Amino acid sequence: MTLNLLRKLNLPNELLIETVSRDEADKLYEYSSRNRMRTSFLEKFACAEKFPNLRELYWYEETLYLKMLKAVSKVSKILTSADSNHAIFKTVRPYKSTTVDIDTVIFGDKGAYNKALNILKNAKYALLAKGPLSATFWDSNADIGIDVYDEIGVSALCYLDKNCLTRFERMVELPNGENARLLGPEADLLTIVAHSIIKEQMYTLSEYYSFVKYLEIIDEKTFLDLLRETNLMNAGRIHGSITALIFEAVHGKISSKLQNILGELGQDNFETSRMQRRDLESPYKYHPITVSKSLLEIAKGKKTRSSAALQLKRMTNPSFTSRFLKDLLQHLARETY
Repeated sequence: MTLNLLRKLNLPNELLIETVSRDEADKLYEYSSRNRMRTSFLEKFACAEKFPNLRELYWYEETLYLKMLKAVSKVSKILTSADSNHAIFKTVRPYKSTTVDIDTVIFGDKGAYNKALNILKNAKYALLAKGPLSATFWDSNADIGIDVYDEIGVSALCYLDKNCLTRFERMVELPNGENARLLGPEADLLTIVAHSIIKEQMYTLSEYYSFVKYLEIIDEKTFLDLLRETNLMNAGRIHGSITALIFEAVHGKISSKLQNILGELGQDNFETSRMQRRDLESPYKYHPITVSKSLLEIAKGKKTRSSAALQLKRMTNPSFTSRFLKDLLQHLARETY
């Protein structure tokens, strides 16, 4: 299904109509949805007259996409106008894609983070939840969540030091013509890799597409230096190796940029062998050994070690531990995210 979907997305529209049946298109739509590729799939298939049901879904998805971009621009403008230094990350991908939340990191100290929360409260965003490292607001107009991070992490564990990202923050024109403060491509790709392995512990085709599209525009040395700086070399090696495996299966060769990156990082054979045995089926769950190795590597960072100590301290609270374990079990049981 992975190769079928990716190869179909590469076909010219006139060939697409001839080669895909209604039944196959429906199956590919379901598969693309599980892999967070629904927008790209519908944009491609809705052009065909033989798929009227997909055309209706496409216009709905297009509406969601434009609402998301407007919401991204709005929250960034509100924070910018109040002199809150921030960047939206892992939200606006290098291809057309909708999301269920807007990830926003606040640069500076705890005071800057609390100031940003008050700014959003005063802007009439509803506060849904607040955790050790982040808070979630709700944009009722766009029906989308806004995750605001003091530190990029999960529960109380910081897995990516935001101070390493500040120099990549920039004002970017979005596809709808509005502006927002985002991370540069090297830093945004880094957050996607870290989020995939450490937080979600899962690889979807949305990560594949993001990696491949960002490869076209990133500076390889800058990306590699950033992986070293943030102790994410192992995560980059695994993510890059899986991406290369799929890329070669689809295109018959590996791109030169990806070859160069893996030449520096090394090739992972453990996860790629597991994925090959599963016929490249995605979403793909990383082995616990892989996740553990990445956790051990990021533990080299002072901020990660400090946050790990805080996490352990919070685990002494029965209420916190109960919620944490419940969320963890749901996290491990899910098939996608």
